[in-house]
Parts: sequence; structure tokens; C-alpha cells
Amino acid sequence: MRTIFYGFIFIYLNFQLNLGDSSIGLIPSFIGYWLMLKGLTDLSAESEHFVRLQPIAFGMGIFTLVLYILDLLGIATDTVFPGLVLGLISIVMSIFITYNLVQGVREMEQGYGADLNGEQLQSRWIYLAVTLVAANLLFWMPFVNIAAVLAALVFIILFLAAFYRSMTFYEAIPAEVPQP
Repeated sequence: MRTIFYGFIFIYLNFQLNLGDSSIGLIPSFIGYWLMLKGLTDLSAESEHFVRLQPIAFGMGIFTLVLYILDLLGIATDTVFPGLVLGLISIVMSIFITYNLVQGVREMEQGYGADLNGEQLQSRWIYLAVTLVAANLLFWMPFVNIAAVLAALVFIILFLAAFYRSMTFYEAIPAEVPQP
């Protein structure tokens, strides 16, 4: 789970250096998806959700690598529409992947009969999803967009904290507990 946590950091915390039309992502999302893929592979015996997400995480790694290269070359910023559509696809897929990861953690809770912070993780995911969508759809309303972006940042941090807690609970499960 630790590798998935690090992947989330790369996916959800996005810092960029803008140089004219070019944009250099300092924490590239494609690395986050490949880290997530490694974590999903490691946890594939724990939940079917993790198995189903592996090709999606791989595909998102390729998709976000292409976006990274387009940003680096200044191609994706030429017009608003393609950038908006590609950004929305990226957000929707990250929300979908995150939802399924949360469901995998919830499934692991049932299998182990242990608290892995699944309920809090799911509630934080809901707020994260709503604020991410709002931040990306309300770009044309500057003040509302700024509020949505700040709210999304808060919920990203709260989600990461909840996932970190789930990870530490999972790591504390004794090795001799039978796996589901």
C-alpha cells in the first residue's frame, strides 16, 4: 500500500514550472500511475478491485506521459478546448481509480475483519471527487474557481492523510492472519 500512497502523491499534488507556452511538471502524474501499478500488482491477492485497476493504471500512466510531453512542448496549451477535455478525462479517470482503490480497502477490511479506516477514506473520497470536478468545470468563474481549487487542495491533503492511516493499519496486521 505504501507504493500506492506514493503514487497518489505524484498524481494529486501537481506543481508546474511554466516557461512561455511550455510547462514542466515537477511531480509528474505518469510516475504516480506507474508507482500505483506496482502497488496494485503487489496487492492483487487482496482484492479483485486491485486486479481490475492494473490495466487502467497502466493506461493512465501512458495517457499522462503523453500529456506531460504535450505540456513540455507547449502543444496542449494552444487552445482551451483540447486542454479542458484532456484534463477532464484525466480527472474523471483518477476519481474512478481512487474510488476503486477505496472499495478495495473496504473489501480488505471485511476479509481481515480489521479496521483499515475505510469509512473515513470513502467519505474523504466523496469530498475530493466533488471539489476536483468543481475546480475543473468552474474555470470560467475566477473567484469560485479559486475557492474550488483551494477546497480541492484541502481534500487532497485530507484524503492522503486518510490513505496513510489506512496504510499504517494494513501494515500493522500480523503476517499470520489468513488472507481473504
